[in-house]
Amino acid sequence: MTTRMRTLPATFGALLLLASCGQLGSLLGGIEKPTVRIVDVGLRDISLEDVTVDLTAEIGNPYSVPLPVTRLGYAFASRGRTFFSGKTDEQLLIPAGARGRIPFSAKIGFRNVMKALPDVRPGNAIPWSAELTFVVDSPAGTLEVPVRQAGELPIPAMPRIRIEGLDWESLTLDRAEAVLRLD
Repeated sequence: MTTRMRTLPATFGALLLLASCGQLGSLLGGIEKPTVRIVDVGLRDISLEDVTVDLTAEIGNPYSVPLPVTRLGYAFASRGRTFFSGKTDEQLLIPAGARGRIPFSAKIGFRNVMKALPDVRPGNAIPWSAELTFVVDSPAGTLEVPVRQAGELPIPAMPRIRIEGLDWESLTLDRAEAVLRLD
């Protein structure tokens, strides 16, 4: 058998494998993927140091088997500059053919925001975007499902305090009582 005749079956096999990969890719491309959407965003515990951002995402499981969510990655940015990011390996199981809600909270320090965004001043509100990536173990394999949400983050300013007056109630060598009036 000549070398040419020996390479013919190998070439044919490689072409068949490539064609199968293409069909497999188109079949997998046709598999419905989980859906993710942000259903609630809220700010709480706003202080002069930080704010807690609460997000609730809803994941739709189109499969006839439960869908494990194995990881969540997140990044918060403003004007293209990331000021907070991380990941959590909290596990969640979405029942077959159902929707599940995943609450997520992140505490964002204003000091980090001010470092990443030096042109931001206290008392202003800055635009922000959250990019979340849910990693799920689907029947088609491990999938990353991205979702994005945007809003505004208020940066609190120190209140202006003016002393209107001071009235001494009593003054002795060991005790002083006064009423301080502030505006």
